[in-house]
Amino acid sequence: MAMINSKNTFIWVGGVGEVCTPINLPDLDGKLSTVFTTGQLGDDVPVSNPFLATIGSSYVDLGCGGIKMAYSNETSYEMGSITEGDWKVDNGRIGVNYPMAVTLSGGPEAAGEYKITTQFKNDKPVYKNGDWWLWFDGIVWVISTPGLDKDGKFYVNNSKLVNDGPYNTVPANVVVDENCIQIEGFDGDVESANGTYCKVGIVNGRPAFRSGSGEWYIFWHLAVPHEGGETIAKWVLTDSPYNLNNRWISNGTREMPDVFENPPNPSSSHFVGKTGSNPSATVPGAIITEAEVSDYLVVENAEAIIKTEIN
Repeated sequence: MAMINSKNTFIWVGGVGEVCTPINLPDLDGKLSTVFTTGQLGDDVPVSNPFLATIGSSYVDLGCGGIKMAYSNETSYEMGSITEGDWKVDNGRIGVNYPMAVTLSGGPEAAGEYKITTQFKNDKPVYKNGDWWLWFDGIVWVISTPGLDKDGKFYVNNSKLVNDGPYNTVPANVVVDENCIQIEGFDGDVESANGTYCKVGIVNGRPAFRSGSGEWYIFWHLAVPHEGGETIAKWVLTDSPYNLNNRWISNGTREMPDVFENPPNPSSSHFVGKTGSNPSATVPGAIITEAEVSDYLVVENAEAIIKTEIN
């Protein structure tokens, strides 16, 4: 059970490391005023409340997963198995920061498509493929069977990024798949912007990337401001997805991001005089011999459409 702490808040139905149970709206009569639920494709937002649910005029249960906007008459009451949204804390629910599916190939029995579920563990989404689970242990991502633990068979990828491969049984050279890029060269207060970025979805028709630390993002912005009031579509590296509200620096207009540099590219004050770059379109993977192939699971992340208002 979890508490509602704000009268107007985003919620995700589904707790951490537990089986999700739908929430019965009539049980919240007098506490919950109205709730809006986004459709799976984001193209509709059906509304309900305890009264409408009781008379059968709208949906009765809040189903597992998905984003809900809840308006309450009071606070500090129990709503059930939920996670309340907080833009300042990575709860992994509200922002689409993870691919909807991850495909593992090249390995033995654990290969296949892992689809995102409504469950979470260590504040990261859990994926499922048959009898195999894909989950975050607090340090690295793990695939395991039969449970969400390391009691049976398991593989780890030695990374905080779900689509950063390979997954193997012992520490080895990390092979980064074609959906990841490397950023290097930043120093000073923005040195943390260096590192590996893997694709988490699509923003404005181009890939969006997230750093392994979860602090930084790269995406295609449609209106980066320039001198004279002109705006240009460009790549942006930022710690505020997916907008220009905090620390950010822009790039060029090529198919993939290359050099982030101010000047000449616009940026927030934090990046003035700073330069970082992507040395190549992808990070090359290590060469694996034929004898080693069965020990590795190469990762490809599925494209997830991110619908967001770009500020």
